Amino acid sequence: MRSFGRVASGRRGRRLGVFTGAVTFASPDGTRSVDIEAVIDTGAEYSLIGQDLADRLGAIDLGNDEVVLAEGTVHTVKLAGVRLEMQGRVRVLTLWVGPAGVEALIGANCLAAFSFGVDPQGEQLIPQVPRLLAFTNWPTW
Repeated sequence: MRSFGRVASGRRGRRLGVFTGAVTFASPDGTRSVDIEAVIDTGAEYSLIGQDLADRLGAIDLGNDEVVLAEGTVHTVKLAGVRLEMQGRVRVLTLWVGPAGVEALIGANCLAAFSFGVDPQGEQLIPQVPRLLAFTNWPTW
């Protein structure tokens, strides 16, 4: 697998907060899917798949975005709409698309969308129940 910034290097370096986990990536309608052991990096703000995986899934093209990688370089990347499943939870999210062959990366945006906490020492995701009303002045239903 190719590295895109520090994506691939984190797994081999065994940094705290970087581990792998089972993720199903699918087309937004769920008709095409691939099960992958993706890198989960709590230090990454966003999530990434390779162009080859985006093509295989028929991901929805959502345009481009500029990103800054860990070493400070700026790149233009594609955005894609992809369906993800982790631990029985399903979401359709916007992911960055890197070069073909990069490892799939799950960053903080996916972890938040799935309401997962992280046990970095035990290298596992912990399902959380969102507590929106506890942090706002919104009236209850």
